[in-house]
Amino acid sequence: MKSIDEKHLAKIIEKILELQSLHKDEALEHTIGFYRLPQILNLIPMSKSSWWNGINSGDFPEGFNIGSNITVWQKSDIHKLL
Repeated sequence: MKSIDEKHLAKIIEKILELQSLHKDEALEHTIGFYRLPQILNLIPMSKSSWWNGINSGDFPEGFNIGSNITVWQKSDIHKLL
């Protein structure tokens, strides 16, 4: 078996930690923030009326109104449905 000196091992560990950090950032990007309805319907194929019926029945999370006719849902809530 080939031995690795401490300096080389430290560089390998540093690179592994860097890659792990990048993947955590990507994971956070997918769970922090908001979706609008068209984005949700791309993830969960159904009609708008089925989505709203699911909200009214309590099967889907309620969104947040952020303006006139603009509703958003937390990404984390939507990813729980997937």
